[in-house]
Amino acid sequence: MLQNRATGYSWSLTARGAGSDAFDITVTDRIKKYKRDAAPTVEKIISSVKQIDYATYAKYKGKIVMKEESS
Repeated sequence: MLQNRATGYSWSLTARGAGSDAFDITVTDRIKKYKRDAAPTVEKIISSVKQIDYATYAKYKGKIVMKEESS
């Protein structure tokens, strides 16, 4: 996606939900020096995204702590 854009092109990405992030990416002349095979393209990364709900995310991030049962 960005590899094919002209210098000065600006692209914004915003996630949805509480605690979400936003990114503003601007193409510079340095894009011409970038080794394209060094990293996956943005399209490849986006195509491999797996949607999960907040409960699953919180579980994996350790945000949900279960109370240990006492004997």
